[in-house]
Amino acid sequence: MKNRIQIFSSKRLRQIFNDLKRTSDVAKNELKISTKQLKSYLRKDKSLDIKLVEKICSKWPIHPQELISSKILFNKPYRFFSNSKSRKSSRTIKRGKINYYEYRDTVITNNAPFKPEWIRQLCLVKNNKPNNKNLKWNKGHLLHQLTYFVGKVNYYYIDKKGNKKVAIMNTGDAMYISPYTPHTFASRDKNLNAHIIAVTFTGKITNEVQNHLFSFNKKNFKNFVSFKSLKDLVNMKLKDNCITYSEFEKTINENNLRKKLNSKKIALNLRKKLREHLDINFNYFFPKVLLGNTIIKKDNSCLKYFFPQKNKDYSIKNIFTFNYLSGLSMFELKALKTKSKSYLDSSKHQYIYVLNNNLIFKYNNRVLALKEGDSLYIKPFEKFKVCGKNGKALCIRLEGNLSDQIMFELSRINTKDLERVINEKEKWF
Repeated sequence: MKNRIQIFSSKRLRQIFNDLKRTSDVAKNELKISTKQLKSYLRKDKSLDIKLVEKICSKWPIHPQELISSKILFNKPYRFFSNSKSRKSSRTIKRGKINYYEYRDTVITNNAPFKPEWIRQLCLVKNNKPNNKNLKWNKGHLLHQLTYFVGKVNYYYIDKKGNKKVAIMNTGDAMYISPYTPHTFASRDKNLNAHIIAVTFTGKITNEVQNHLFSFNKKNFKNFVSFKSLKDLVNMKLKDNCITYSEFEKTINENNLRKKLNSKKIALNLRKKLREHLDINFNYFFPKVLLGNTIIKKDNSCLKYFFPQKNKDYSIKNIFTFNYLSGLSMFELKALKTKSKSYLDSSKHQYIYVLNNNLIFKYNNRVLALKEGDSLYIKPFEKFKVCGKNGKALCIRLEGNLSDQIMFELSRINTKDLERVINEKEKWF
């Protein structure tokens, strides 16, 4: 009989007691459990019975997620998913009454922000008109999407003005699709061998955030988050800080602030004042992240360079770098040598899709000969190498929960206390 999965864990109990200012004696009395039982939970990571979890959450203001076991998450340094497994996952999806897409899984884990798929277009188009009657459109989705094209594929989307558009894509081209952008794909390849690698991912609107929003007054919530401009954001920040426009103008020594905020160009000095006094991040107003937007990147428009510059072990084709969007980077990596001296480590989660057969993956003493269609997930902070003459792969990196803000906050904690962040065992006094 297989071991049962540990869903709830005692690992965070000491931290919860500390946060709620409960000693062990107070906690055991309030939870009505024995001293022996409580000591066993605090001594090592043990599975919590669902009834005890219910008792903890009803007695104290604790979210069940605080008690979820980390053991249910993928905890190995990397995961390999072969092309043969990918083929076995094949399923055909109909749109209307016709076969429209063939989907195949690629590598995925339960702690990575990626939800990647291999998708073959089964709808053949003979022209590039965006109003083609054979197209079956979707409604868009909350997930952000990165798309890499292999072969002759048309991408259709609705722009911010509500117009249907078509982008004629070929091997090596790519694009980013923002949430809730209606779109569809079709093939220009008569043999229907063209396909895409579609990597959808969660930004900061996670399931936890969605559940959080559900508890708020919907009308009030919509009024607050409907800002479309810097002026709207400043309005919200002023409310949050209980300060009026006129008082704020005096504080920062700026007249006609509303008019200045409506300008397409905000003076550098005013930006500094807004950052200093209202903690406004101007990256959020970068036009590329607007809802209903598509960014198309053609193969020949991408920046190309060597990494590292000295050894030239790899050739990089930088497709996208959006630090303001989940720390996103998307690039093609080509191995130039059969033996590489350079590691490819990162603070980000990494998704790798193999584009040809000439690639070797090395992690410590483990070696994998990769084939076209294989895929890998690599955890943050792990060191690895790839090599092989002209072996090529698509690489995508995302921060997941490890945002720059969290990394910065962790960096300010004394090194000897970082273990306590991961697993608190000490009382607060």
